[in-house]
Amino acid sequence: MSTLVFDIETRPFDTSVSEAALSPLTSALSLLGVYDLERDVGTVYVISNKDLVDGQDDPRWQFKSNSEVVVLEEFWLGTQSYDVFVGFGTRRFDVPFLMHRSIASSVRPSMRLMKQKVLSRQELPYHVDLLDEYSFYGQMSRSLSLIALAKLYQLSEIDNMLTYDVVAEAAEEEDLESLYKHMIAKLTVTAKLYGIWKTNLAPPQFMNTIDL
Repeated sequence: MSTLVFDIETRPFDTSVSEAALSPLTSALSLLGVYDLERDVGTVYVISNKDLVDGQDDPRWQFKSNSEVVVLEEFWLGTQSYDVFVGFGTRRFDVPFLMHRSIASSVRPSMRLMKQKVLSRQELPYHVDLLDEYSFYGQMSRSLSLIALAKLYQLSEIDNMLTYDVVAEAAEEEDLESLYKHMIAKLTVTAKLYGIWKTNLAPPQFMNTIDL
Protein backbone atom coordinates (compact mmCIF):
# COMPACT_ATOMS: atom_id res chain seq x y z
CA MET A 1 0.00 0.00 0.00
CA SER A 2 1.14 3.54 -0.78
CA THR A 3 0.29 6.23 1.77
CA LEU A 4 0.11 9.99 1.17
CA VAL A 5 0.05 12.41 4.10
CA PHE A 6 -1.20 15.85 3.06
CA ASP A 7 -2.05 19.28 4.48
CA ILE A 8 -2.87 22.78 3.29
CA GLU A 9 -2.79 26.40 4.41
CA THR A 10 -5.06 29.06 2.94
CA ARG A 11 -5.05 32.81 2.48
CA PRO A 12 -8.10 35.11 2.45
CA PHE A 13 -8.67 37.49 -0.42
CA ASP A 14 -9.40 40.19 2.18
CA THR A 15 -6.58 39.90 4.72
CA SER A 16 -8.47 42.07 7.20
CA VAL A 17 -11.00 39.26 7.72
CA SER A 18 -9.10 36.26 9.09
CA GLU A 19 -12.16 33.97 9.16
CA ALA A 20 -12.39 34.33 5.40
CA ALA A 21 -9.43 31.93 5.06
CA LEU A 22 -11.65 29.06 6.16
CA SER A 23 -13.85 29.18 3.06
CA PRO A 24 -12.95 28.42 -0.58
CA LEU A 25 -15.44 31.14 -1.48
CA THR A 26 -13.38 33.88 0.15
CA SER A 27 -9.81 32.55 0.05
CA ALA A 28 -7.29 30.63 -2.00
CA LEU A 29 -4.63 28.04 -1.43
CA SER A 30 -1.36 29.44 -0.06
CA LEU A 31 0.55 26.27 0.85
CA LEU A 32 0.19 22.57 0.12
CA GLY A 33 2.34 19.75 1.47
CA VAL A 34 2.47 16.08 0.54
CA TYR A 35 4.54 13.33 2.11
CA ASP A 36 5.00 9.78 0.80
CA LEU A 37 5.13 7.70 3.97
CA GLU A 38 6.68 4.55 2.53
CA ARG A 39 9.33 6.33 0.45
CA ASP A 40 10.02 8.97 3.14
CA VAL A 41 9.99 11.84 0.66
CA GLY A 42 7.81 14.91 0.38
CA THR A 43 7.08 18.11 -1.52
CA VAL A 44 5.99 21.49 -0.22
CA TYR A 45 4.25 23.80 -2.69
CA VAL A 46 3.83 27.50 -2.04
CA ILE A 47 1.62 29.74 -4.14
CA SER A 48 4.18 32.35 -5.13
CA ASN A 49 6.23 33.73 -8.00
CA LYS A 50 9.21 34.15 -5.70
CA ASP A 51 12.38 32.11 -6.23
CA LEU A 52 12.76 28.93 -4.21
CA VAL A 53 14.69 28.85 -0.96
CA ASP A 54 18.37 28.01 -1.38
CA GLY A 55 20.46 25.90 0.93
CA GLN A 56 17.96 23.16 1.79
CA ASP A 57 20.10 20.26 2.95
CA ASP A 58 17.46 17.55 3.45
CA PRO A 59 17.31 15.41 0.28
CA ARG A 60 13.94 13.98 1.33
CA TRP A 61 12.11 17.24 0.60
CA GLN A 62 11.43 19.19 -2.56
CA PHE A 63 10.29 22.81 -2.54
CA LYS A 64 8.24 24.27 -5.37
CA SER A 65 6.52 27.60 -6.00
CA ASN A 66 3.87 28.09 -8.63
CA SER A 67 0.34 29.33 -9.30
CA GLU A 68 -2.65 27.85 -7.49
CA VAL A 69 -3.88 26.23 -10.70
CA VAL A 70 -0.59 24.43 -11.39
CA VAL A 71 -0.28 23.25 -7.78
CA LEU A 72 -3.82 21.86 -7.83
CA GLU A 73 -3.16 20.09 -11.13
CA GLU A 74 -0.01 18.48 -9.74
CA PHE A 75 -1.77 17.45 -6.54
CA TRP A 76 -4.61 15.60 -8.27
CA LEU A 77 -2.24 14.00 -10.76
CA GLY A 78 -0.10 12.71 -7.89
CA THR A 79 -3.05 11.21 -6.01
CA GLN A 80 -3.40 8.48 -8.63
CA SER A 81 -0.40 6.65 -7.15
CA TYR A 82 -1.80 6.17 -3.63
CA ASP A 83 -4.12 3.81 -1.77
CA VAL A 84 -4.32 5.56 1.61
CA PHE A 85 -4.67 9.32 2.25
CA VAL A 86 -3.93 10.67 5.72
CA GLY A 87 -4.51 14.10 7.20
CA PHE A 88 -5.87 15.97 10.18
CA GLY A 89 -9.23 17.66 9.69
CA THR A 90 -8.94 16.88 6.00
CA ARG A 91 -12.49 15.62 5.62
CA ARG A 92 -13.96 18.76 7.20
CA PHE A 93 -11.64 21.32 5.66
CA ASP A 94 -8.74 20.38 3.36
CA VAL A 95 -10.46 18.13 0.84
CA PRO A 96 -13.65 20.22 0.42
CA PHE A 97 -11.45 23.30 0.06
CA LEU A 98 -9.23 21.63 -2.54
CA MET A 99 -12.23 20.35 -4.48
CA HIS A 100 -14.02 23.71 -4.64
CA ARG A 101 -10.86 25.65 -5.51
CA SER A 102 -10.04 23.07 -8.19
CA ILE A 103 -13.46 23.24 -9.82
CA ALA A 104 -13.37 27.05 -9.69
CA SER A 105 -10.00 26.86 -11.47
CA SER A 106 -11.26 24.38 -14.11
CA VAL A 107 -9.17 21.59 -12.59
CA ARG A 108 -11.05 18.31 -12.25
CA PRO A 109 -10.64 16.50 -8.88
CA SER A 110 -9.57 13.02 -9.97
CA MET A 111 -9.72 11.11 -6.68
CA ARG A 112 -12.84 10.48 -4.59
CA LEU A 113 -11.79 11.39 -1.06
CA MET A 114 -15.21 12.26 0.36
CA LYS A 115 -16.91 8.88 0.29
CA GLN A 116 -17.85 7.07 3.49
CA LYS A 117 -16.84 8.94 6.64
CA VAL A 118 -16.49 5.91 8.91
CA LEU A 119 -13.26 4.12 8.08
CA SER A 120 -14.63 0.61 8.61
CA ARG A 121 -17.15 1.27 5.81
CA GLN A 122 -14.61 2.56 3.33
CA GLU A 123 -13.00 0.75 0.44
CA LEU A 124 -9.79 1.64 -1.38
CA PRO A 125 -8.66 4.34 -1.55
CA TYR A 126 -8.90 4.97 2.19
CA HIS A 127 -9.13 8.49 3.61
CA VAL A 128 -7.97 8.49 7.22
CA ASP A 129 -8.90 11.79 8.87
CA LEU A 130 -7.05 11.62 12.17
CA LEU A 131 -9.29 14.29 13.70
CA ASP A 132 -12.23 11.89 13.29
CA GLU A 133 -10.21 8.91 14.51
CA TYR A 134 -8.66 10.52 17.60
CA SER A 135 -11.94 12.20 18.60
CA PHE A 136 -13.82 8.92 18.07
CA TYR A 137 -15.98 10.62 15.46
CA GLY A 138 -16.84 13.59 17.64
CA GLN A 139 -17.58 11.66 20.84
CA MET A 140 -15.05 13.58 22.92
CA SER A 141 -16.44 16.50 24.90
CA ARG A 142 -13.63 18.83 23.81
CA SER A 143 -12.40 19.46 20.32
CA LEU A 144 -8.90 18.33 19.40
CA SER A 145 -6.15 20.13 17.52
CA LEU A 146 -3.00 18.90 15.84
CA ILE A 147 -0.91 20.94 18.26
CA ALA A 148 -2.74 19.55 21.30
CA LEU A 149 -2.14 15.96 20.21
CA ALA A 150 1.49 16.70 19.37
CA LYS A 151 1.97 18.06 22.89
CA LEU A 152 0.19 15.07 24.44
CA TYR A 153 2.40 12.57 22.64
CA GLN A 154 5.53 14.73 23.05
CA LEU A 155 6.36 15.14 19.38
CA SER A 156 9.31 17.50 19.06
CA GLU A 157 8.39 18.77 15.59
CA ILE A 158 5.78 20.95 17.21
CA ASP A 159 8.55 23.50 17.83
CA ASN A 160 8.56 24.38 14.11
CA MET A 161 4.79 24.69 13.76
CA LEU A 162 3.47 28.24 13.47
CA THR A 163 0.19 29.65 14.71
CA TYR A 164 -2.41 30.68 12.14
CA ASP A 165 -1.62 34.39 12.50
CA VAL A 166 2.11 33.80 11.99
CA VAL A 167 1.44 31.58 8.96
CA ALA A 168 -0.77 34.31 7.46
CA GLU A 169 1.94 36.91 8.07
CA ALA A 170 4.62 34.68 6.55
CA ALA A 171 2.44 34.10 3.49
CA GLU A 172 1.78 37.83 3.13
CA GLU A 173 5.53 38.56 3.32
CA GLU A 174 6.40 35.51 1.20
CA ASP A 175 8.72 34.21 3.90
CA LEU A 176 9.15 30.91 2.09
CA GLU A 177 11.66 29.36 4.45
CA SER A 178 9.34 29.75 7.45
CA LEU A 179 6.42 28.38 5.45
CA TYR A 180 8.40 25.35 4.30
CA LYS A 181 9.58 24.52 7.82
CA HIS A 182 6.05 24.89 9.16
CA MET A 183 4.55 22.56 6.57
CA ILE A 184 7.28 19.95 7.02
CA ALA A 185 6.61 19.99 10.76
CA LYS A 186 2.85 19.57 10.25
CA LEU A 187 3.31 16.67 7.85
CA THR A 188 5.83 14.97 10.13
CA VAL A 189 3.57 15.33 13.17
CA THR A 190 0.61 13.98 11.18
CA ALA A 191 2.66 11.01 9.98
CA LYS A 192 3.76 10.20 13.53
CA LEU A 193 0.20 10.48 14.83
CA TYR A 194 -0.86 8.11 12.07
CA GLY A 195 1.74 5.61 13.29
CA ILE A 196 0.51 5.91 16.88
CA TRP A 197 -3.08 5.49 15.70
CA LYS A 198 -2.26 2.39 13.65
CA THR A 199 -0.55 0.76 16.64
CA ASN A 200 -3.27 1.54 19.16
CA LEU A 201 -6.60 2.51 17.59
CA ALA A 202 -6.91 1.42 13.97
CA PRO A 203 -9.72 -1.06 13.23
CA PRO A 204 -8.53 -4.61 12.41
CA GLN A 205 -10.26 -4.57 9.03
CA PHE A 206 -8.20 -1.57 7.97
CA MET A 207 -4.94 -3.06 9.24
CA ASN A 208 -5.63 -6.37 7.53
CA THR A 209 -6.23 -4.59 4.22
CA ILE A 210 -3.14 -2.38 4.24
CA ASP A 211 -0.93 -5.29 5.33
CA LEU A 212 -1.85 -7.32 2.25
